[in-house]
Amino acid sequence: IRAIQDAAQRQRARAAKKYLLQAQGCSYGRFEGEHLTFLSKHPHPEERTCRRRLQFIETPGLETSLWPHLFYNDSLCLTVVRSTDARRVGRARGPTLEAFVRGDAGSDTDDDEDADGRRHSVKRAYSALALSARLGYGSSYEVLHFAYDLNLWSALGAKKTTSREYDVPMRVLMKGHSFSPLYWRGVHCALLDMVRQVGYPKIFWTFSPYEWSMPYHVWLRDEMAKELRGRLHLAVAESLHVTHVLLQVVRGVLAGRTGKPSRDPWQRHLLQAVGPDGEVHPVHVFLRVEFQDGTRKAARQDYHGSGRPHIHVLVFASTQAVQCMSLPETVSASMPAAVDAQDLLPGLVSGSQLDRSGRSGWPAHEDPNGWNPATGGLQLLHTPEDHGMGLRPYFVALMEALRCHQDFQFANDDGALRAYVAKYVSKFSDSNQDEWLNDAAEGDSIAATVLCRYKPLEPEMTLQMFGARFRQWFVTTEGRGKRDFVVPWPEKAELPQEVTQYMSADWAAGRISLLDFLRKTTAEGRICAWLRRHHVADSRGLSLEEFAARYVVRGEKLVAADMLSRLNDKFYGQWLMLHVPFRDP
Repeated sequence: IRAIQDAAQRQRARAAKKYLLQAQGCSYGRFEGEHLTFLSKHPHPEERTCRRRLQFIETPGLETSLWPHLFYNDSLCLTVVRSTDARRVGRARGPTLEAFVRGDAGSDTDDDEDADGRRHSVKRAYSALALSARLGYGSSYEVLHFAYDLNLWSALGAKKTTSREYDVPMRVLMKGHSFSPLYWRGVHCALLDMVRQVGYPKIFWTFSPYEWSMPYHVWLRDEMAKELRGRLHLAVAESLHVTHVLLQVVRGVLAGRTGKPSRDPWQRHLLQAVGPDGEVHPVHVFLRVEFQDGTRKAARQDYHGSGRPHIHVLVFASTQAVQCMSLPETVSASMPAAVDAQDLLPGLVSGSQLDRSGRSGWPAHEDPNGWNPATGGLQLLHTPEDHGMGLRPYFVALMEALRCHQDFQFANDDGALRAYVAKYVSKFSDSNQDEWLNDAAEGDSIAATVLCRYKPLEPEMTLQMFGARFRQWFVTTEGRGKRDFVVPWPEKAELPQEVTQYMSADWAAGRISLLDFLRKTTAEGRICAWLRRHHVADSRGLSLEEFAARYVVRGEKLVAADMLSRLNDKFYGQWLMLHVPFRDP
């Protein structure tokens, strides 16, 4: 405060500090006292002396000493939200075994008036602060990093407690976190089920935003102006905005799956497949949000990536459905000619669509866009000049609107697309399951190892903190997700409830496979609502159970069937239970 030159500002700073020291419900004064006590013992401390143990991150009210202009009350602090969680308070205040022996353990109703009965979440608390009307919470990288570390520290500690009490491996307990290989293994199993139902993907599309040319919403520009920040310097808001646009483009403009179809259906989305007779063919889209990690940069830029989000999209449809799409009119693989001096499209294409290695991925073709009558494949106008420049195909409407890089790949049944997609595997190594999530280590040791060795960049940290709003993958099934199922084998002592439900369903047991039953039913074993709607629209007069047994699923619901390795003998028992109808395993 003494270093402030302006007298008026210096006086306001002193008044602010006085308020923080005297305010009720603010821990600033307590940390101020501890700080002065430390300095009295160590007048000239070394860096090692100043270091605190990592457990210090969970001290309630710590934020009041770090960012008093933002956390001026303990109720705003993420550490307080964490410490007052009903689950954590129950573990901390729970009676000991000796208390039960003495008979003086408290009742279950103790402290009910002090607790709000709700589960507190660091993620929800941070997202509420970052999206609030008060500036500063979302624009501070230090607050984001602190919230992320605190959340991950708490999650690892809680999972380690569960692992020790129930003898469950840490890698299994961390399956719900997007940095875990098991998280993406479940998504991969769901995609395998999509291939079983629909076939291989016909289109692979990549969309990489460029912040300098991408249009920003007015709320984002307003926050940038008030915070005096330029583009790429407002990580939380920019990451949320860019990801929201990416998801809405795929779900809406491409697939037509936003809003309620019964009230406001899409009529002109880019992947609409309507036949000459008016029949609407099903088209399913899967997207995955990834982050630039720098592995594909040129040698002169071979450093860590920018971390910006981008998406990869797989389109599953039948050959007949693909030929009903308007791809020849909406996709281009050539350099456009300028209509007038104000036309920006040629500059956008030349600036974003030229591959640096000169590979376009498409053969040279000088005829207009259309379908190959012999093979049914898509043919795009791609002159030798375009091919030599390595011009990547793109959706024209999206290029004009969003001004970002695209890469459109189409399957012409030569296996090239499947080989291209196979390169996009999970970027998380399985080695961290053994090295980071060591079941023999203590919880604090595991948390310290992960926090020190796992280094996500700001956009990835942001999307993990806002995972409830922005999941890193999406599929256009009826439930917009997947159903996880660990497949048992016939000799297993305790079968899961799904198998019991299957055997007790007369319309399914011995008639359809267990996999088909899981696709058509809910977690309670009842026939899904989307299948009931199809039954109402059916004109054959079949009963609901008969209709459900006969119905052929075409991507409406995916089952992520987790199975053992083929080298394990139990794999073949799992395969039989999953694919062969039975009444008693």
